[in-house]
Amino acid sequence: MKSYTGNAVVLVNAREIEAEVDMRQHIEYVQVGKDHLPGPTSWDGRLSVPAREGWTIESADQPHLLIGDSAAEFLISGGDPSTGEFTIRGNGAQPF
Repeated sequence: MKSYTGNAVVLVNAREIEAEVDMRQHIEYVQVGKDHLPGPTSWDGRLSVPAREGWTIESADQPHLLIGDSAAEFLISGGDPSTGEFTIRGNGAQPF
């Protein structure tokens, strides 16, 4: 399992919002004959942004998480926009 804890940027409508994340990648294995091969991947974790930016993140249509040169779209699966603390998830290639 791949993971990342540290600085990130949330891209919302061409704006960059500084963030802290604690993310984990998950790989689903599928059985092909007698073998178990890596299949679909997903990732999830904690996203923290300044409280003043919480509602911006909550209302964004297609927010992206940027770590280094890698970006990926994510969905909010929980949290509180008034504090800027969220649980997020994404599918496919992770940005870490």
